[in-house]
Amino acid sequence: MRWSPGYNGAMGSDWRNQVDYGLRQRLRLSPARWLLRRGVRLRAEDKQGQFDDRPGLADRVDALCRDFHLDDLRRRTSRANFAENLYYLELLARATELGRGLGWQPPGQLAAADIGVSHWFYAQSLLACLRWWGCARGRVVTIDGYEADPWRLHADLFTRADHAAAHMAEAAALHYRPESFAAAPGRYHWVSMLFPFVFVADHRRWGLPAPLHQPRELLAAAWESLAPGGLLVIANQGDAEQTAQLALMAELGLPAPLSEPFDSAFYQYKVPRRLTVACRS
Repeated sequence: MRWSPGYNGAMGSDWRNQVDYGLRQRLRLSPARWLLRRGVRLRAEDKQGQFDDRPGLADRVDALCRDFHLDDLRRRTSRANFAENLYYLELLARATELGRGLGWQPPGQLAAADIGVSHWFYAQSLLACLRWWGCARGRVVTIDGYEADPWRLHADLFTRADHAAAHMAEAAALHYRPESFAAAPGRYHWVSMLFPFVFVADHRRWGLPAPLHQPRELLAAAWESLAPGGLLVIANQGDAEQTAQLALMAELGLPAPLSEPFDSAFYQYKVPRRLTVACRS
């Protein structure tokens, strides 16, 4: 193998990531929780006039809050988090619509897995979508959120798991799983992978050891975990990543998915988002 400065840099990064990741997993430190003797507290902000500069968007907010019962989220969170949750709600609702085009019918009691949730800042929008989409009475939902690096510290010295607990708001339907996802054959009716690491460079930049980067195996485990009729939902960043994701799906023999670009007026990201869904027969 030819050595080069780039290769040396990658190897050094992998070594640091392995050491740091191993320490986080063993120590599970949360300095802020230890010092303050409490968890994360969300900063509630007034949402009055938040979207007045975009014609028609305020009415859209009211409709979404009504249809998906988001008034508590609107009251208790920041303006930025509320806007991002609305973005995710529209993304997930569009995924369900695409799934319906493939014949997906969510059951009255729906078990879901969400893989790679980080601090799960969008947990409430995921729960709202799965509970209320196409079901005026609300279906029974349980959601397992898997995170392989839950003890990573934020700038406030709380962990991802601490922040996730605040965003979950003690909702009994939401379960934060501080572990890597493993196949659970036929357990779930919905499995979502929102912005998985398809390329190892992105995986490495987020502080994860290269040996953990197994996108093909993760995709296979997600697909195996779907019950018959279950829906796989994947969101990617940019065309190159989605193209690579679709190639992995084809390699594994998944059925033809539906894919499309996604955008929302509620929040803007630098890299365009791409949405893909596949239904298990």
